Amino acid sequence: MMQITSKQGDMVDELALRAYGRRDGTTTAMVLQANPGLCQQPVLLPAGIVINLPAAPVTMTDRRVKLWD
Repeated sequence: MMQITSKQGDMVDELALRAYGRRDGTTTAMVLQANPGLCQQPVLLPAGIVINLPAAPVTMTDRRVKLWD
């Protein structure tokens, strides 16, 4: 599990975007579950909060097979 420290004005969904490359309810919820009490902070986080970032979830990709060139 990776840890980051918030800067003044960071938001949880933006931190999830930076860490995982996407912003959706799944990644934001993962960050909130890994950090009890983080949801009680203001939307714009104060500086200095240590935030645990769990491993990124595995996603299914759409693989297409070309039968003819």
